[in-house]
Amino acid sequence: MVEKRIPFVGLVVALLVAICLTSGCSGNSNNSPKEAHTTRTTTVEASPSGKTSEKGTTAIGTTVGRTGNNTSKQKTKAATRIGAENPHVIRLTHMGAAIKPVFSPDGQKIAFADYPGGLKVRSGAKVPQGVPELYVMNADGTDVTRIANLSQRTEVEECLREWAFSPDGTRIVFSIDQEKDPSCFTKPDIYVADIDGSNLHNLTHSPVFEKDPSWSPDGEKIAFEADVPKSRGGGVLPIIFSIGPDGTNPSILSTGGFSPTFSPTDEKIAFEANRSGFYVMNANGTNVTRLPVPKTLLLYFPRFSPDGDQIAFASLDNIYVMNADGSHLRPLITGPIYPGALDYFAFSPDGRRIAYSNRVKGNDEIYEVNTDGTNQINLTSNASANDYHPTFSPDGKKMAFESTSYANSGKLVSEIYLMKHKRDSPEGARPGG
Repeated sequence: MVEKRIPFVGLVVALLVAICLTSGCSGNSNNSPKEAHTTRTTTVEASPSGKTSEKGTTAIGTTVGRTGNNTSKQKTKAATRIGAENPHVIRLTHMGAAIKPVFSPDGQKIAFADYPGGLKVRSGAKVPQGVPELYVMNADGTDVTRIANLSQRTEVEECLREWAFSPDGTRIVFSIDQEKDPSCFTKPDIYVADIDGSNLHNLTHSPVFEKDPSWSPDGEKIAFEADVPKSRGGGVLPIIFSIGPDGTNPSILSTGGFSPTFSPTDEKIAFEANRSGFYVMNANGTNVTRLPVPKTLLLYFPRFSPDGDQIAFASLDNIYVMNADGSHLRPLITGPIYPGALDYFAFSPDGRRIAYSNRVKGNDEIYEVNTDGTNQINLTSNASANDYHPTFSPDGKKMAFESTSYANSGKLVSEIYLMKHKRDSPEGARPGG
């Protein structure tokens, strides 16, 4: 993997301006949400041990050996979970630590991460170990290609963060740190690479913590959060930037905002501002409008529906949906809700349903609910596994997800599974909640 450096003087200048803003040397910014606060860190859900070659073929049931750096990877067999007895579920990976699948726009590829050091349980929480690597594979589990490798890392919980395909599906953006400072979570950069692993570019090369990249629908811009140190009083100020996928035209869109996400249908960006709610602005940072979300709800992770007409948010106690204009805010889930289990959710391609993970009967399972709160169902049911990160295929007929279980050896492992969408399957689905 050869990294290509691109000019980043513009971003450095923009960061200097941002630092100046944090010290109050240029007054208040018109596109700054009021009461903006320090950033909130998020935890990447991860799972067990594994590793794969630079480019290999790992059809279902095969093992891909690692090339270079270390010893070859042996196949880790997970304990029986859904799929062994369910013809509508197939296992795509055999890596031991595959997590967080993301479909390409055409549904032909899936991006995911692998933590070859495995997974440990600390204080009841899953903690990834080893060096994170980013992969792209065909949606049937074949042709696994390594996009990014952090082979020099030991402290890696936050080294590999978010990733997303470009709108045309030819590139992938992700937040990663490749410097030799082991405290990588303090300053990840934004990278772009082709989905075959070539043309890796560091877009930012800055000294600050950058994360949450989001493509514009035309593929011409990437919005992201940069946490700029305050020159007075300590802490950081989260600032939303945009930059071209070639590293050009960096600009500040809003000070005091984080977790930006583009609308898939127009040049709008939704984002959150700690203590001051949620906002929508134009892609150039103008017309910043606060959405009427009560501050007491403590919502986060805004996401647009595929048609751009709705925005969904996670909270500790529910998933909320509202119209994109801020009207008709409503909670979706009824019944027991496990605090913190709802961070990872996804709209169906038609925007009518949301899939999410929740712990109702002792383990995490994938559920689905209509965006009006009706017809809540359980899509997976297996007491020996925990299922996370559901994501729909673009045609809505399949769903990929991460499943964690104990192998026969007693080792905790995680793999990517593909499930036929049960609303279309002969088996149907049992009621949830």
